[in-house]
Amino acid sequence: MAETHESPRPETGVRAYLALAFALSWALWIPVILWKDNPVFLNLSGGPALAAMWLSASNHTPRANPARLFAFAVLVPLCWLVVVLDVGASAGPAAPLRFNPGLLLPSAISAWIVSGAFSRDSGLRSLLRTLVAPPGWLWCFIALLSLPAFLMLTVVLGHALGLPVVNPVPGLAGRALAAVAAVRFFHYLLFTAVFEEPGWRGFLLPRLQMRFSPLMATILVWLPWAVWHLPLDFARPGGWSLSAILQLRGPTLLVVSVLITWLYNRSQGALLSPVLFHAAMGSFPFVLPAAPALRPLIFVWAIAVVISDRMWRRGVPGVRET
Repeated sequence: MAETHESPRPETGVRAYLALAFALSWALWIPVILWKDNPVFLNLSGGPALAAMWLSASNHTPRANPARLFAFAVLVPLCWLVVVLDVGASAGPAAPLRFNPGLLLPSAISAWIVSGAFSRDSGLRSLLRTLVAPPGWLWCFIALLSLPAFLMLTVVLGHALGLPVVNPVPGLAGRALAAVAAVRFFHYLLFTAVFEEPGWRGFLLPRLQMRFSPLMATILVWLPWAVWHLPLDFARPGGWSLSAILQLRGPTLLVVSVLITWLYNRSQGALLSPVLFHAAMGSFPFVLPAAPALRPLIFVWAIAVVISDRMWRRGVPGVRET
């Protein structure tokens, strides 16, 4: 029987979460700054999820749990295969596939986070259970498919209006394009969305929505989320310009935050919804065709959901009372 998603404990501090998430993440990123081209370190960003798990746990004494250990044992090699394939795809078709054993470290972190859904600890189950067993699947599918549908819409409108349509991976089509898209999606799901969303949306957002409107809570999540990225943005291979960082972490990330809040609330607080949308947002725009001139329509999408759900008012549409 599926467990009811419990309301967060308001006494668990937002400030404690932010301090711990920033400290863990930025400590993990020190090797990134020192060794920018090492794929092991480039896949370490699990601070938000680990901080949320620590603060949510009701009992920090280790307890043997066969279900969690089994899930962990199954997930580690699967996560490792995904990250190995993604590193190989990024290196190019001519590069040999290298089964880097060091990539087992980020794979183990991702597997440990997901396997927390099967923990005997009630606090961890409350945080992570809806990552694998959401109260409903409809909005999870919407979270997964809405961005590809949006990109397809820009292609259709672009052709109709005579605007340029760009293929981010020219020369790929059919099965080859589907394979690259799948690898990129699952890599972003397991090594970005799973690392971040249990913290930002699973822990922080519901606590803020107990005190503020969904729109204000979204802004209060967006601000630390944007700042949290900065060390990695400056340190990543090739680096980003200040103008690119301001644009991406400013209005673009705010719009993404609005859409993720909308999906999270509409899915009755299912963590799987923001995880799927975050993975789609980080992967599909870089592999699927789109009309760049029409991508700002995502702002119209965000405004529409704010108005439709009256997100400036207190109360969370779609979330069950507990």
